Amino acid sequence: IVSAGDSQSFTITAGDDHEIADVLVDGTSVGAVSTYTFQNVSANHSINATFSEVTTVNAVRVESITYTTSGGRLNDRHLTITLLLLDDQNNPVSGASVSAVLTRINGGTNTWNFQGTTGSNGTVSFSVNNHGSGEYETNVTSVVATGYQWDGSTPKNGYTK
Repeated sequence: IVSAGDSQSFTITAGDDHEIADVLVDGTSVGAVSTYTFQNVSANHSINATFSEVTTVNAVRVESITYTTSGGRLNDRHLTITLLLLDDQNNPVSGASVSAVLTRINGGTNTWNFQGTTGSNGTVSFSVNNHGSGEYETNVTSVVATGYQWDGSTPKNGYTK
């Protein structure tokens, strides 16, 4: 009970894994505030808070892009590109759908589009058979993984044959 003319402050605190969604004062939203003060009280008032569960979005990133070759007389006829995806706790992310573009940036311009899914070790590999001489670079265009959000970046990478 508040005496007429006095002020009364309230602190709104969410429980674990929750956040303040909205606060209604006398039926009108005042937003997701954590405190509210009734000034110069002269009538009955109401204050109601609603809460929502905090959802955590885990990040996924392309940690590395490596190039290996195989086949041919010099063991450099076929090019394999391997991408490693890790979450924000440095754990491998399996089951992620990855799209990437490999570009030969000199020695003739060519591009190859790839799509694949990461395995339990967080890697996905793409291959180009009989690749020509030149400088190559991979650009990741999409990563989709349930429960994760891709950071949108491609690490610096390249290969020269």
